[in-house]
Amino acid sequence: MLNIVNSGKYGYNKNFDENSKELIITYPKIVVTRASGSSLIPVETYIDVILKLAECEYHLGNTEKSNVYVNSVATAKSVS
Repeated sequence: MLNIVNSGKYGYNKNFDENSKELIITYPKIVVTRASGSSLIPVETYIDVILKLAECEYHLGNTEKSNVYVNSVATAKSVS
């Protein structure tokens, strides 16, 4: 997951569509699927990755780091 964040290839987008930097094509075993026409495309979002990192940090006892990840999502999406 850190390699996704550190790659700089993905990020938050205000306007979410199929060309969004927020969309990550991943392996079917670890994804949520989204209908597109008649087929299913495996996708995960950048926010999914960031929130998974936040959860990992929380379970490792790194609540400050976890809060940084959660707050980055809240700020990007204008959520309090």
